[in-house]
Amino acid sequence: MALGMIEVCGFVTSIVVADAAAKAADVKILALDKNKPAAGDAAEVPLIMIVKIGGEVSADAIGLPVTH
Repeated sequence: MALGMIEVCGFVTSIVVADAAAKAADVKILALDKNKPAAGDAAEVPLIMIVKIGGEVSADAIGLPVTH
């Protein structure tokens, strides 16, 4: 099993990315993790999200590029 991670800005973007990866390949969405930048609310985008997907190596190799 392979693990793929995609870092995006904003919650809605993370949902769109997770949806695209799941539809493009046989992968599972393992987690949506949130991180707040050091600048906090003063940052241009106050929330950084990490989408974690898992599956076979070939599936991850298809699912990740589709999200870009």
